[in-house]
Amino acid sequence: MLKPKAMRAPAPDWPPISLTLERVTVKVLSLHGLPRPSESRPRLEGIHSRCHAYEPQLSGPPPLLPSQGGVSSPRISIELLPIGGTCGIASELPARRLKTLHYTKRAVENGLNPCFGETFHCLAQAPRETVVRVAVHDKADKGDKNVAYETCMLGTLRPGYRVFHLRSPLGTRLEACFLFVHISTGVEPNSWVSGMAIQKQLEDSEARPRRQG
Repeated sequence: MLKPKAMRAPAPDWPPISLTLERVTVKVLSLHGLPRPSESRPRLEGIHSRCHAYEPQLSGPPPLLPSQGGVSSPRISIELLPIGGTCGIASELPARRLKTLHYTKRAVENGLNPCFGETFHCLAQAPRETVVRVAVHDKADKGDKNVAYETCMLGTLRPGYRVFHLRSPLGTRLEACFLFVHISTGVEPNSWVSGMAIQKQLEDSEARPRRQG
């Protein structure tokens, strides 16, 4: 006796095609307390301090005095890493071109309190499923050296003046090292979705109830 086949609806596309993109505008204001090139300043106090007792190598070398560290020339990068959907960074609105990685200008020989005043517009179809990585790069002999960073989900950034408490490349928070930013949000048209894609999604959504019936 043949068993009837189970009727299953096709899995819906995710994220669905959208005519708009969520906008998170990040104005990079200033950087404070970046360790000097040879200085080590891990944060060994607070709620995560016990981790140092088990994995001390993640905190980096023993702390050095700031006067032993040299001089930094940092610049800031913002990068979007999507789990799904359209996303990108634009330097102006309306956005004509999207990039996943963007840099500020370099602050020459000032890692203590450089001011940037540059604005990035982060556009994402699914901001709560899009990772934003903010990083500090110092000038090195061969290109740039990643010296500090922080990551979060783009959709969790709240409007207003905010700070990123930065981490060393090993993942340990740095003592008194912050990136000061201003966040604003909004909605922008999705210029990267085609009419054919929208029509196909409408046809699929209309055909799905018929197949289920």
